[in-house]
Amino acid sequence: MKFGILLVLVLFFSSCSWLAEEEPAVEESTVNEKTAEEEFKENNAELFEDENEAQRKEYLKSMRSSQESGQFYKDDKVTNYALVTRKMSRQEYERIRAQAELGDEDACIQMAQIHKYGYYGAGPNLALTKKWLENAADLGSVKARLHLKHLEKNH
Repeated sequence: MKFGILLVLVLFFSSCSWLAEEEPAVEESTVNEKTAEEEFKENNAELFEDENEAQRKEYLKSMRSSQESGQFYKDDKVTNYALVTRKMSRQEYERIRAQAELGDEDACIQMAQIHKYGYYGAGPNLALTKKWLENAADLGSVKARLHLKHLEKNH
């Protein structure tokens, strides 16, 4: 009986493929594989064309020279670009103002910035800026105190 069990185990283990030693198969695909850089260039060949590369270099050269000379692109149609693009809606302004009036120091600082840069209304209003910074400083904002000190020093 013991001999029979031993014989079955030996046959079982000898037939298992995971016990047999196998030679590692040499993959032919590694020979034909491209490096990541070559594959990237192949997929994006149009980006690496000589004409595009020359245009890119010319553009970078002109940007570098204009920055070094102090020349900047100027749009003649818009006189104060920051004020035009940063205008806010009445609803947004009213929401922030309501938060500030309820005692939110961050909203008070935001109201000060709105009036300082003229994001709402006719334009910048330093009197309202100072009022909102004082409110935020009274609520305990260190940031508002610094802004207030800077405002009083420079304006």
